[in-house]
Amino acid sequence: MADPALSRLIEDLKKHPWLVHYQLIPSREARMVPTPAELRPEIVKGLSSLGINSLYSHQAEAFSLAESGKNVIIVTPTASGKTLCYNLPVLNRIAADPEARAAFLFPTKALSRDQMAGLLDLSEAAKVHVKCDVYDGDTPSDTRGAIRKKAQVLITNPDMIHQAILPHHPKWKQALESLKYIVIDEMHTYTGVFGSHFANVIRRLKRICRFYGANPTFICCSATIANPLSLAENLCEEKFTLIEKTGAPASAKHFFLVNPPIVNADLGIRKSYVETAVQFMLKFIQHDVSAIGFARTRLAVEVLTKYLKDRAPVTKKNSITGYRGGYLPGERRKIEKAVRSGQLKFILSTNALELGIDIGTLQGSVLAGYPGTIASTLQQSGRAGRKEGDAVSVLIASNLPVDQFIVGHPDYLFGRSAEHGRINPNNPEILFSHLACAAFELPVVDGEKLGSVSPGPAMEQMADMELVNHFGDKWHWIGDSYPAAEFSLRSVTNENFVVIDKSEKGNRVIAEVDYTAAHTTLYEQAIYMLQGGLYQVEELDYENRKAYVKPVNSDYYTDAIDHTHLNILTVEKTLNAGFHQVNLGDVHVLTRVTGYKKIKFNTNENVGYGEVKLRDLEIHTSAFWVTLSEELQEQLGITRTDFTETLSGLLYALKTVSAIHLMSNVRDLGSAMQVDDTASPQQFSLFIYDRYPGGIGLSNELFQIRVEIFEAARKLVQSCRCDSSCPSCIGSRTAESGNIKSNVVALLTLLAERDK
Repeated sequence: MADPALSRLIEDLKKHPWLVHYQLIPSREARMVPTPAELRPEIVKGLSSLGINSLYSHQAEAFSLAESGKNVIIVTPTASGKTLCYNLPVLNRIAADPEARAAFLFPTKALSRDQMAGLLDLSEAAKVHVKCDVYDGDTPSDTRGAIRKKAQVLITNPDMIHQAILPHHPKWKQALESLKYIVIDEMHTYTGVFGSHFANVIRRLKRICRFYGANPTFICCSATIANPLSLAENLCEEKFTLIEKTGAPASAKHFFLVNPPIVNADLGIRKSYVETAVQFMLKFIQHDVSAIGFARTRLAVEVLTKYLKDRAPVTKKNSITGYRGGYLPGERRKIEKAVRSGQLKFILSTNALELGIDIGTLQGSVLAGYPGTIASTLQQSGRAGRKEGDAVSVLIASNLPVDQFIVGHPDYLFGRSAEHGRINPNNPEILFSHLACAAFELPVVDGEKLGSVSPGPAMEQMADMELVNHFGDKWHWIGDSYPAAEFSLRSVTNENFVVIDKSEKGNRVIAEVDYTAAHTTLYEQAIYMLQGGLYQVEELDYENRKAYVKPVNSDYYTDAIDHTHLNILTVEKTLNAGFHQVNLGDVHVLTRVTGYKKIKFNTNENVGYGEVKLRDLEIHTSAFWVTLSEELQEQLGITRTDFTETLSGLLYALKTVSAIHLMSNVRDLGSAMQVDDTASPQQFSLFIYDRYPGGIGLSNELFQIRVEIFEAARKLVQSCRCDSSCPSCIGSRTAESGNIKSNVVALLTLLAERDK
């Protein structure tokens, strides 16, 4: 290892008392091949001027497939040169035919501009002049017309395709009729509701391309996921060729799993993982090893940033920054530039920097809590060591049972494939919105299909709503609305809140918060954190989506308290299994924020509460639930309080293992317990539901593998080292008898045996 400071840090970490597992991921040699014969001489010369005289094997293979018109999906590790996999065929085509066009789709604005710089560098080196620009929400209006007419490579995102390009496709006729390539980078991000929306955007885009006589080739790139080929084919509804063997070299990675010590043996509570992350980031600072720290929430990022700036040496404070969604565009770009230049060496971020943005030569990464998926873990740890030299990654477990499962079973992290990417483009709620958009864009012809879907029934429904009219063999849009503007691809609503600092002259906007997050972060009296600074929300103008804040000196931050209620809408499947019933169906979920806790910095003490009065959040989705009778209480011989606690612990364990066995993010699932007082005997229902409107199929799969889930939950609880209950198995339960843990194990054993 060439870097003495990094060597000393690694030896220091190996001796740490909280280390539970050390994994050395060995370096990998490059597999190089000559540049393909089809690559034009000027591009070969340009590559050579950049020091590239041969290609990695996967780059050459991707070029040859795309050049021959085949759709290709490239799935190789971070920093493996995937950008050349699409830049080379696109540049090669434009060099041969300047009228050819390409569209590059990236999920984030920052990634778009980062990748444009790489394409322009290559085109300049090859002396192939490419007209290329970014078209997104930050693009000035006076330059948009020139981009529409002249850009040979359009760099944009799914939201702009959805709301700005497809509805106004006549203005894009020249670009669309000459479209040869569609590049979809970071494909693994297109899952869940976002991916389901995006698949419909691709359906609409292909429909418009056909209208103008174009049949573009797709080039997709993805981080490691378990089903890249099927995800690509489901997103684009085309046949793809998979490339998953990388030819890129990789430096060795030293991976440390850290479990903070137990600070409350009775409750099984461990030392704060955020506090622990600060301690490990300080180790990187002390050894002068540049690093990025990842946290799961925006709140955690701001807490980490404040703690680190408070405790770092004075000489290092200016090299520390936070980065997350909600920062204004100018501030984000300023930070990105400073990180690449090396001015900022220690960054705290949400998954906003998880994607392939060039963030320079960071040597380490600290993950404050398991990111929720193996794919995200690999992506975040891969942000370090992207150039050369060894890299260090530290994963710090929180009290969450998923985290404890990961550090207790490292083979799951290092020995299994990553998660499946799941989408449901035919989700009724999502599909109907896009069919309306399709009708607005072009009349829908009788017998026409949008992907695999026949729009006829939806058109008839829209006719009843006076949105379309059937004339001849076509459905024509007659509605007054602009359907693409009425929904967002990423959330239930696109009405973000802006955060306004009242202490600044002119009431300066300092951040924005999405609609659903606003309910838990921008209630009145909330402490809102930005770059380590503290602001108190003085007024929330809900109707106009504005939160007015003022800087404040506070020794605490706030955390929202919310409650969830479900109503069963329809039951699709029901199975009686002795003393319990398992169900699959549609539910209405109502979430209400009722108050907030004041949590003291550093000690995490709860120092007070406050009341919140906001509108409820509501979604319709799919759910799996288990219904149990109160007669079980007598069979277990326990009190009503202990029975309720047992069921709560059971639900807690079921949700944990459901996320693991579905290979999904635990945040994709919601849970709730409800009691039917009208039944005799009373019925208790334990719900696990998709946290996406309409659902994406998680509940359905959970219904299919329920016996496996029951058995896995039993093993999780039974193997936990706590005496009675803890956050790692069934949560912190308050019981009269103290036998909640054993009751949960007994109940899970019965569930698994009776349901076989």
